[in-house]
Amino acid sequence: MQIYVADNGDRVHILAVSISFEVLGSSSRGNCYLLRTAESNILIDAGFSKKAIVFLLGQRGLSIDDIHGIFVTHEHNDHCAGIKGLSKFKSIIFLANEKTAKAVNIKLDKDINWTLFENERGFSFRDLEVVAFPLPHDAADPVGYTFSLRNCSDGPFFSKICIMTDLGYVPHGLAQYTNDVDWLVIEANHDLQLLEFDPKRPIYIKNRIRGKFGHLSNDAALSFISQNYSTRWKKITFVHLSSDCNNPEIVHRMTQKCKLLRNLEFEVADPLPIRCGQETCNQKSTLITAPTGAWSEPFTSV
Repeated sequence: MQIYVADNGDRVHILAVSISFEVLGSSSRGNCYLLRTAESNILIDAGFSKKAIVFLLGQRGLSIDDIHGIFVTHEHNDHCAGIKGLSKFKSIIFLANEKTAKAVNIKLDKDINWTLFENERGFSFRDLEVVAFPLPHDAADPVGYTFSLRNCSDGPFFSKICIMTDLGYVPHGLAQYTNDVDWLVIEANHDLQLLEFDPKRPIYIKNRIRGKFGHLSNDAALSFISQNYSTRWKKITFVHLSSDCNNPEIVHRMTQKCKLLRNLEFEVADPLPIRCGQETCNQKSTLITAPTGAWSEPFTSV
């Protein structure tokens, strides 16, 4: 979380508090994101065990008691594996739409005490305004989210973020949720050629991944960004990379195709595993980041 201040003589005035977003882990093995503001610490998805999430939060100086809410996108195990264990902490609010909540309860064989919302109807959570919007994926009712700080004007900080992963394609109208954000978090799951020649996945799995209700390829992510570029964007984070059919270097090279990205800060979540105490998690604790205006070399195809 960043605080921006103005120094007026002997007085320092706080102008705004920025949204902070961090990838705790993101790949097919598990997904969990931490979003912080002045008044809120929330997780988007909990795709690791309770033990692993507690460990990852501890690395960042937080305990599970500091988490106010967990927003779930859909019921697949790599997004909700930790929900059952974390439900023991009564201070945490679990939020999802009705179909996803029912699907998670069935999957975990436990009745989680959910706070339900309706897709595309905004609601407030502490100092945030939240909108969940539907995404095309093979789940009960999968969603992406926008989170925006209440009563916050434009400035050098991040006041609104959009998170959209696990979508097979970009449906018409999705740009309405991305065109007014400062920070875009988008899936770049696989390189089409690596997926095609991957020896580990049978053809039906490959078809599921690249189908309309599967996962967004690098090319599809870049196409959406190029066709729907917003001058308000300050930063893009690429997440949910396949550890077998993608890697951060490919995504970095891909972005060099798009001149629009040269004026943006961007980062790529590395899907390689790390040790979380005695347990293997999927995510390096750091992101591979390129600063604003970093591109100076011409694009080379992979």
